[in-house]
Amino acid sequence: MPGLTILDEQVVDAFPGKMMNIHPALIPSFLRQGLLWAHVHEAVLQSGVKLTGATVHFVTADCDAGPIIAQKRRCRCWRGTPRRFCSDG
Repeated sequence: MPGLTILDEQVVDAFPGKMMNIHPALIPSFLRQGLLWAHVHEAVLQSGVKLTGATVHFVTADCDAGPIIAQKRRCRCWRGTPRRFCSDG
């Protein structure tokens, strides 16, 4: 995936608490292996949840496991494919 890099543990250890990641869903939901980019939104759509959002967290050696900094919840209405969704407000 363009823009996606899983960092080596040595890099993460060299900069503890200095790197952040934006996860395109509310952690801890939708953290399964292989859920990247649009796949996360597909899983959200298929699950039937009414709220989705994004999570900002610190990067750790374990993927998407760092301490959460912030989360933003949003209602979602879906039009067409998971790549084309609009905010419900």
